[in-house]
Amino acid sequence: MIRRRLDSTLRSFALGSISTRDVDGLSGGQQQQVACASASMPDPPILVLDEPTSNLDSAAIARLRRIMTGWRDQGRTILIAEHRLTWLEGIVDRAVVITHGRIEHEMSGSELSRLGPERRLHLGLRTTAASQTASETTCPTTSSTPRPTTSSDDHGLRVAASSRDDKTVKTAADRAQQSREAPTGEREQRLWTMSGIRRRYRHSDHDALDIPVLRIPDSRITVVLGPNGSGKTTFLRWVQGLDRRARGRMTTPDGIAVPRRERLRRYFTVMQDVTQELVTPTVMDDVLLSLRHQEPDARRVTTRNAAPPHAVVDGNTAQDERIAMGILAGLDLSELARRHPLSLSGGQRQRVAVAAGIASGRTIIPFDEPSSGLDLRHMHQIADQMRLLTSLGTTVIVVTHDEDLAALVADHIVKLDRGRVTSSES
Repeated sequence: MIRRRLDSTLRSFALGSISTRDVDGLSGGQQQQVACASASMPDPPILVLDEPTSNLDSAAIARLRRIMTGWRDQGRTILIAEHRLTWLEGIVDRAVVITHGRIEHEMSGSELSRLGPERRLHLGLRTTAASQTASETTCPTTSSTPRPTTSSDDHGLRVAASSRDDKTVKTAADRAQQSREAPTGEREQRLWTMSGIRRRYRHSDHDALDIPVLRIPDSRITVVLGPNGSGKTTFLRWVQGLDRRARGRMTTPDGIAVPRRERLRRYFTVMQDVTQELVTPTVMDDVLLSLRHQEPDARRVTTRNAAPPHAVVDGNTAQDERIAMGILAGLDLSELARRHPLSLSGGQRQRVAVAAGIASGRTIIPFDEPSSGLDLRHMHQIADQMRLLTSLGTTVIVVTHDEDLAALVADHIVKLDRGRVTSSES
């Protein structure tokens, strides 16, 4: 009986091809699918799912939707905590919006899917129906996030939204649209070239990565899309230089080769599992750690067009903390500065890791699923920070399954499947 149930569950979640794999060797999305399948295995009458679509591709979300519809038809009770809402259209019976631990609003599932942009913004909700788009909702960070005044003591804090007034901070949607509508000559700027990328894992009969050549624009946001297990995180590990067994060559827009060890030193990745890089006792310390380990050349990129530059770390602790606090304020984290990172919610941890990436001032900053666990407001804040980074000369690479985020930030889109690039276009 257990064997039959196991086989049925593996078929329902399309996990047969990876059923004998080590869980630690799976992608984040595949691990998420395994977690959902494990929850359903005991055939419980009540299921509680916390961000079940985090890191899932569209095919896996469609399967989960079908499975949940079956659970509901069987009379099971399903409770879901979720920020990505479009996939729930038509299957939710009741929706409850919770703010600061209290119920702010209750509605039916049909009312949820019919919410207009202004009402969604008021409730802090992302798109709730397939007919809606993320760009319909004006970025709430430009009006709702307090900003400290700018002074010479800011030392060029140009990467945090908190250091610019509302007139100069455009919404992520506006910035993305402006970038896409720029003349071709302006959009096709200098290119980073990545060639001969190969990676095959032990006991595998195919390459996890096989990319003869890929070019991405400098000082722009490249979004990498693809199904779960397509090699997206493996690609980011290669970019960062974390994988010693991966082959390939990277050259700057000036034609200078960047060896793996140099990439490891010069670039900063915001990982999919951010707990791996939150290593200090407080949120402030994590940001200061990145700030104080900037490379000289990376500092130049961070502070481009900023006067005076902030990145000359000379042991002035008070000055460093002002800079760090400005970055935290731009991500709604200033009140959490003295908290332990692991005491925070998943979305708060995600923003702390993004703050550390911003503070690093590196030439390239890859983000792996940066909107996981984020509501509408904080997704827009991170999108704005990415835009501000590119305006200062940083090249941003984003791996995501989040269509809302991709619609907000993408200048260039790369699609991966089975470790190969299937398209690369602006």
